[in-house]
Amino acid sequence: MFDGDEGMIIGSTSSGGIFVCAEVHHLPYMNLRPFRVNAGAVHSYVFGTETMAYITDLAAGEKCYVVNPGGRFREAMVGRIKVELRPLRLVEARYGDTTVSAFLQDDWHVRVMSAEGKPLNLTEVVPGTLLLGRITEPGRHVGIKVDEEISEF
Repeated sequence: MFDGDEGMIIGSTSSGGIFVCAEVHHLPYMNLRPFRVNAGAVHSYVFGTETMAYITDLAAGEKCYVVNPGGRFREAMVGRIKVELRPLRLVEARYGDTTVSAFLQDDWHVRVMSAEGKPLNLTEVVPGTLLLGRITEPGRHVGIKVDEEISEF
């Protein structure tokens, strides 16, 4: 179960990702889903403290990591992975020379964490919006840091 300020770091490359909020915020047409994150495209990484995994590599009973706006990670257990075919939206963020991105379901109820630590509907994200995320040193193989040059685009 997620707290109201928690979510997961989701990204398209090993350089980092975007803070995607758990479904713990008001939905007018269904009950809250405090046990899940609408985490995006099947190629996405889910970031932990030292490792990462493709969403599709996770399975019931495995550990994953939940994060809050203060950067505190905690371990959680995966209950299930569900893949749906939905329209996606590319979200890109830059920090210095590093660009991170995530493809997320293009729907207002998917939320990302603003730089102020407040959930923001994905449909409200426009160029210049400041978001929380995580930058990591790129170059990973099966989620573990490798000492070689890897370019990802």
